[in-house]
Formats: sequence, C-alpha cells, structure tokens
Amino acid sequence: MIFKNKKVNIFIFLTIALICVAVILPNLNLEVVTQHSSADSTLDEELIDELENNSGSISESFVGMPKLTSQFTNAWQAYNYALKMSEEYPAYIKYVQTIDGNALNTVGVKVTVSRIILNDVENIYARNEAKTEIDASKVGIDLSDRAVKYISYTHFDFVNDHVQSPDWSQGTIEDYKESHNDVMLHTLPYIINESTVSGRPSLQNDPSSDYYKVTMTLNSKAWATYIKVLKAEIGESSVTGGPNISSIVVEFRIDKTYGTFRQVIAKENYDLVYTVGAGLSATVTCEGTIKMTYSYKTDISTQVEEYYNKIWKTK
Repeated sequence: MIFKNKKVNIFIFLTIALICVAVILPNLNLEVVTQHSSADSTLDEELIDELENNSGSISESFVGMPKLTSQFTNAWQAYNYALKMSEEYPAYIKYVQTIDGNALNTVGVKVTVSRIILNDVENIYARNEAKTEIDASKVGIDLSDRAVKYISYTHFDFVNDHVQSPDWSQGTIEDYKESHNDVMLHTLPYIINESTVSGRPSLQNDPSSDYYKVTMTLNSKAWATYIKVLKAEIGESSVTGGPNISSIVVEFRIDKTYGTFRQVIAKENYDLVYTVGAGLSATVTCEGTIKMTYSYKTDISTQVEEYYNKIWKTK
C-alpha cells in the first residue's frame, strides 16, 4: 500500500514511532517521567565505566561469596545456580534494550533503553533512560527533531513490600506486578523454565574462556505474557494482527569461578499489523536485543543513597 499524501505519511510515521515506544514499555517504568535536562542527561558515568571495564567481575575480598568447588555439567545446573546467586548477592546491573522497527520499508524507528539497576537484595533501585529516534529519510522527511529522551527512577522495597517512583507511590510489589503483567524492571520479560525452552539448552565450556555459555531457544509458552503486554500497551483495538514472535534466543554467560551471571543477551524477532483507522494499516517488523551486564561488588551503599534521595525527594 502506497500513501502519496505527506500529511497521512507523517501521521503514520509518528504512529509507528509510538508503536515502538509502547513495545518497550513493559520493561520500563514511565508512569512518572521527565524529559531530560542538561544536569541529568546521561547515566552515572562512574557506574557505567565500572560495568564496562569489569563485566561480571567479583572482588576477591567479597565476603561470603563462595567459589565453585566443581564444574557445571549441564545448562540447567549452571543457569539455576547463577539465578540463585543473583537473588542472594548485591550487584550492579547495566540493562540495555534496543529495538529496530521498520514499517512500509520506508520508515525506521529505533528505541534505546539504558538502565542502571542497584540490587542490594532487600531493595532494587532502577534508573531508566529511554530514547526514540525516527528515520523517514527514504521519503524525504526529516524527523530528527522528533527524537525524545526520558528519564525515570523506581525503588522496589522488598522488606516493606512497597514500590515508589519520585512523588508517586505504586503500591505493593504484587500491585506493581499486576499492573505490569508480572514483568519486573530487573529481569527479562519472559518465563524461563524447562517447559518454555525448546529442546535441550546447550552448555559450552571453552577451556580458553573464564565463563560458561548457556544458550536457550524459547518457545511460545515463554512469551505468552509478553505478547499480552505488547498488545495491551500498543492498544487492543489498534493491533489487528499479531504480535507474531518468530524467535527469541537467550545466551547466558556464567562465571567459572563463582557461578554468577556475567552477561545475559536476548535476541528477538517479531512483527505486528497496526491499523490507524479508515482501513489504513501497516506491518511493523522489529528486531530487538536485551543485554544485561553484571558486576558484583562489596559495597554499593553510596549509589543506593544517591538513588534513594532522588526517589524519596523532600516535598
């Protein structure tokens, strides 16, 4: 279908942009957002340097974290142990999600979500930075000024069972899960267990590497909730086809010394049909990547205090 009217084109392009923004909303917490300011336009540089330069690193002085006494022999053993460690020990996590969407083979939309997560086990603090860029250069339309960046903060208090954003209470943990289709900010948005993985996941133990590589190909049971989230966020009446997920493959890199996650990399492929109205529809194809980088440290109290003060602002 070819639309010759530029006004109609622009309307569709902006609609497509909103589609791709909505696609990542399940993993964001943008109930309370502010457009970025020059004073708060980038993520914590020191924290990012720590994560980039010491991916998966663990201080030898980390008190209480046990070293592995034997090698992993299968993928589920490695994955389940790393998952348990992630629930028991404090860590920095850098979470980056990118979505490249294409509609009508002419309009491109790129969404990037950068997130710093501070997990001190009893609390999780998250700082999100989301940016959307639209490329309609193939049809001679400059939409570069439409790029938008947002920043938001969230605190999950597991001791007192409370979720808080700046100046906005989101109720209990269960309240949050119910309103977000059980998708939390610090985890992948899929269900992963033996029934949601196709075939037998592989465990690669390269003698020259200091981490194991576990690869899982997910099936439709893993993303059943994810599809509901996508459709609900985009609009039940507007999504007239799909979302159709063709594949999700997740790779887990697990430290050989401590059995902790170093990186988690998920790759997604899907499409959907979006109807604007009056019979105007477009098929949107998307390729997505989620990359989580872990760094375990002895003390994250300074960063926790900084994030706490941003979230629990003095009125």
